Amino acid sequence: MRSDSSISSSSQCSSTECSSEGCVSGVGGRFCRVLPFVFLGLIGSWIATPAIQGQHPGFTYYFDAEELVSVDVPVSVRAMLDTSGGPVAGWSIVICHGSQLRVVSAEHGESALTMNGDGPADFMSIHFTPDEGVRQGVVVDFMNIEVLWPAHAHELLRIEYELLELPTTPITISFCDRIFEGDTFTSETMAVAPGGVVIEPIRSPALLYAPQPFIRGDANGDARVDLADGITLLQITLG
Repeated sequence: MRSDSSISSSSQCSSTECSSEGCVSGVGGRFCRVLPFVFLGLIGSWIATPAIQGQHPGFTYYFDAEELVSVDVPVSVRAMLDTSGGPVAGWSIVICHGSQLRVVSAEHGESALTMNGDGPADFMSIHFTPDEGVRQGVVVDFMNIEVLWPAHAHELLRIEYELLELPTTPITISFCDRIFEGDTFTSETMAVAPGGVVIEPIRSPALLYAPQPFIRGDANGDARVDLADGITLLQITLG
């Protein structure tokens, strides 16, 4: 069963798509998601430059999360952006996760809510499905005056996951590009500089681990007792 949620700068919506500009799902859904970035490019076209090719080292998407997880405790993750390379006028992020996780909720982070003259961005939209992931689109200021200034640890998005089962290998949460169920287009992860210049930040994933139960003889911590444990013991003994 599919479940959708969207959040705008002013309200929480139960429809598939919602934004501060009142866009809705259906035929015009994609147009409404793309329009703010087109508008941003037009109002700044007098200083616009070609899109930056390849990942830009001055911009990094990453996650802030506890590495150890448990089925008894919700997994809280913050999507972050470092912008030492310059100001950012807007962004689009898509976050994918491993099959052991399920999205419970998603909300705009502190930077999205306070960067526009200490108030929320002019355009803010969140869409998620529990199994597929989360999508967020933000334009700071349609007048192109306020921006996300160069700094570390801009909080863009807060996500809460439910851990369905304890993993035996690391669970990955990552920034991605994907086609959500029901869409006919790819949702992309990018940042937009003033003037509409598209930037591809570096994407750094989060790896989550579950504490493994103690097993006598499991020297290398892989939850098994086999020849590899003997090799590990020899390596420890011989230094």
